[in-house]
Amino acid sequence: EVVKQAQQLSQSKKIQTLEKEKAILENHSQIGSQICFHPFEDYLVASDDSSGISVWDWANGKKLKSFNNHNIEGSRITSLTLINEHHSSMLCVGSDDGVIKIWKEFQDSGPVQLITSWRVLVFS
Repeated sequence: EVVKQAQQLSQSKKIQTLEKEKAILENHSQIGSQICFHPFEDYLVASDDSSGISVWDWANGKKLKSFNNHNIEGSRITSLTLINEHHSSMLCVGSDDGVIKIWKEFQDSGPVQLITSWRVLVFS
């Protein structure tokens, strides 16, 4: 259903520009280099400079949730990707220590849930 609505919107003549400010998102920590917009919903996910993750409702300018990715000390988040966006979105988080974690319920008011994690090993 959401995919059909998105296709209809993309085919309509209504074009929105980015010339007007939509929201100012104030964070208590410095936002890192990773940010990810949901393709169908009005929220974005941003990481800080270590292991913090914030989820924002950018249409209303408010923070939905903050949680810790539990990186080892000295590592930082290097990748944020939303998976399964059309149904029940999950957040895939990669860190420079080689650990990948998948979270669900990251945008809801309840507690965030770690689905799985693993360490990537690269041999050269």
